[in-house]
Parts: sequence; C-alpha cells; structure tokens
Amino acid sequence: MKSLCLIVLAAGRSQRFGDENKLLAALPSPDRATASLLEASLTRFPPALFQRRILVVSPGDHDVAEIGRRRGFEIAVNSAPEAGMGRSIAIGVGARPDCDGAMIALGDMPFVKPSTVKALAASFIESTGEMAIAPVFNQRRGHPVIFPRACFDALRRLDGDAGARRLFSANDGAALLALPVDDPGVLQDIDTPDDIAGLKRPGEM
Repeated sequence: MKSLCLIVLAAGRSQRFGDENKLLAALPSPDRATASLLEASLTRFPPALFQRRILVVSPGDHDVAEIGRRRGFEIAVNSAPEAGMGRSIAIGVGARPDCDGAMIALGDMPFVKPSTVKALAASFIESTGEMAIAPVFNQRRGHPVIFPRACFDALRRLDGDAGARRLFSANDGAALLALPVDDPGVLQDIDTPDDIAGLKRPGEM
C-alpha cells in the first residue's frame, strides 16, 4: 500500500483581499454555521487518507497556524512568502514527508469535494507511483495535485509564482495523469471579498 501525505499551502496573502488575511475571512457553510475560509478548506481532506498532514504558513500567522494545529496538522513556516507559491511548495516538501506521494493543496479552495480527494488518493494508490495526478473538470486542470516521490527533489527546488507547473514542461518532463471529476470545486478559489459576498457554491454554478 502506497503512503500519501498532504501539504496545504497557506502562506500566501492575496493583495486583492485588502488588509485582512483572506484565510481568516468568515465563510458561511451549508449548515448555516460560519467558519474561516481556511477551516472550510481543510475539512475537504479526510485525515485517514494521509500519513502526515503539513500546513505551510507565513511567519507570525499564529491564527492560521492554530487552525492547522487544532485539526492535527504539522506546521511548516515559509520565511519568504513573498517569493511565491513555488517557495511554499518547496518548504512543505522540505519538511521531508516520509511517504510515496504528496498531495499539494491550496488553503483558499473550500469547495473541493471530499469524494474528489478520495478519488485522487485511490488513483495514486492503484498507480505505478511514477506519475503526478491532477483533477480535470470541463477540460480544465485544477487542484489538488498528487506528486510521486520521484518529483520531491524537483519540488524542493521550486521558487516563484509558477508553482509546480514547470515540472510538466518538456524540459522537466514529469508525467501527468489527468483524472476527470464531476467537481467544479477543483477550479474555484477565493481571491477577493466580492468572491465571498457574491458566493456561488459549486452546486449552484
């Protein structure tokens, strides 16, 4: 049985959201309760699927880190979050997760279906363990993405805003398996206060 770890990126702070840390913004949930954007996003990932769970945060983001700790996440600090998503990925994988694959997820995507996360994990476990796996909805690739151990060294060298996309370029040549899913949540993130004010849940899109 292949092992899988989870790395959630929560070190970015969108400038389009204003002065507030968007990950702490209140997001109404289907049961009419209110949770932060980050809390809603973390609930998408069934803990039993993962050997380790790591949350990458910015220095001084104690409230963000505390949300992760309450949900059983280890905390990794990105000392230079302004360097972009690639840096956060490198920090997360640099925590040396001892697993066969790493699921890289974003902390601002609260509508990914847990069934999609389970399908990605099952696809990886049943695979040869040599390919990255990404969900695809309406022919658009989304998040989260699973990377096999063979990609870890390259992930630890990432920097900048491009994230891990360059690993799929002709030069780096990582193989990618596209997993079709019936889940618009893999494409839906939150960037501005208007995204919350005029929120449409995936089932309403």
